Amino acid sequence: MTPSQQAKAAGLKNLRQVQQLTGQSAQTLTNWHRDKPELFKIVIRGCVASLKETDPPYPVGTRIKQGVIDRIYEHAPNTYAVQVDGEKSNHKLLVKFEISEIL
Repeated sequence: MTPSQQAKAAGLKNLRQVQQLTGQSAQTLTNWHRDKPELFKIVIRGCVASLKETDPPYPVGTRIKQGVIDRIYEHAPNTYAVQVDGEKSNHKLLVKFEISEIL
């Protein structure tokens, strides 16, 4: 499979999109594909993941149905850490961006 075919198989448009996302030249990406195939796979996965990330719909401090948004949760994509009313301050509810609902 060519570098471009591998990028397309992962859901990207083409190798040019990988270039734009990584800042690497087509020659460098082609060399990685040939000489360091595991690195190339990781780069492709990273490109796919970066396109799946979305901006949060509400800022930190916003009251949503589940509580108050405390922060963007750093260990899962597109997730808030929410302080639920009446819960201890170190207990947070994890809420995906797509199901958060403003009051």
